Amino acid sequence: MSEALKEDIKDWSWEVKLKRYLGEGKRADLYIFDHGHNDNFSYLSNPKDMDSIPDDSRNRSYYIGAMNFIIDRILEDNPRARICIIGHYENQKKPIISKGQKKLAEYWNFPLFELWSRLGWSQQKIKTTSFWKDKKTWISTGAPLQKKQLHKYGCSMIYILLLNLLNY
Repeated sequence: MSEALKEDIKDWSWEVKLKRYLGEGKRADLYIFDHGHNDNFSYLSNPKDMDSIPDDSRNRSYYIGAMNFIIDRILEDNPRARICIIGHYENQKKPIISKGQKKLAEYWNFPLFELWSRLGWSQQKIKTTSFWKDKKTWISTGAPLQKKQLHKYGCSMIYILLLNLLNY
């Protein structure tokens, strides 16, 4: 990996992105974190680590350690900041993600919006002759009988649903 690529990767981090919201005149009153899916280096080798509090509770190789590190930065800058977590959209295929989010929320006593329980998302496949023609058009008949998960384009709709749930 080139040094330039290493520097680019560092620029993608939460730590770097957070800097623009810290400091006098820039700080926010509310910080909202969602997902956690790609925020755990050890998740690839040991998915159970997603909901583990490491020995060093700020070890950024772990989801909870990385989040603790970021939360510390926020609270050092603004001790009155409010922080909440938006849960993963499902908890069946990869339940460890929602478990890690619950563990983090409990650790800090932060509110957790359990998105997975609001969306009714399922990993269950259904038999259908329907199909998505494109991102916006659902064709109700015409394809050979097949098993499909109806969420092919659902991820882009999650935030629209969330905004509707919150009456925005």
